[in-house]
Amino acid sequence: PDLLDWLAERFIASGGSIKEMHRLLMHSQAWLMAATWSDEAAAKDPSNRLLWRHEPRRLDAEEMRDALLLVSGRLMPEIGGSLLLTKDREYVNNDQSANLVDYSKPRRSIYLPIVRNAIYDVFTIFDYNDPSVPVDARPRTTVAHQALFVANSALTRESAVALALRARADAAAPSGLALASAGTPLPAISRAILLAWQRAADPEEVEASALWLARETLGCGEDEAWARFAQALLMSNEFLHLE
Repeated sequence: PDLLDWLAERFIASGGSIKEMHRLLMHSQAWLMAATWSDEAAAKDPSNRLLWRHEPRRLDAEEMRDALLLVSGRLMPEIGGSLLLTKDREYVNNDQSANLVDYSKPRRSIYLPIVRNAIYDVFTIFDYNDPSVPVDARPRTTVAHQALFVANSALTRESAVALALRARADAAAPSGLALASAGTPLPAISRAILLAWQRAADPEEVEASALWLARETLGCGEDEAWARFAQALLMSNEFLHLE
């Protein structure tokens, strides 16, 4: 209650600025906290009521799609515009008509049209709410078809191929070769992990990945092996969850 009173006073003092309130919250220690585990803190506060850590959460549907496009270098950052090319009152979608929306454009998810009876499959699989009904919070499910979609969808596959190409190209640059000896896959592995997981790779991860790539290349070729490696990174909990 004291914190709520203090926030209310700050909100009034800022002239009722919602942006200022967002800025205040997002610069707070609680918001910026990582999900690092502490046995000592867990023993004192097992339910995390005092917010000693950030609770890991899976990315929402829009966040996951944008993250896939971003790390693969395909996200278009342009602001504004629409992907629905029909004029007002001209778009009708029912069980006898085709869906005219092109969801393959790598625009940010905020620009994807929401057609109530033809929701984008990525959204429906990952708990997007029914746009015909107001909800206070989306459900958060973990079911088998979500993992199957990430493993088999064109969105993930195309992003994996692009991520592999991007990591190998970055590592081949003069600055990239400083990461390891030229002619080895180590710089590209380190770069791929950095892009996908937003942290430096552990030496053990790089070594294990290099061994796996060598074995996989014998069976399917170098390009396909790299695409599979990149897809494994994108399918991992570390990529799909925010910590």
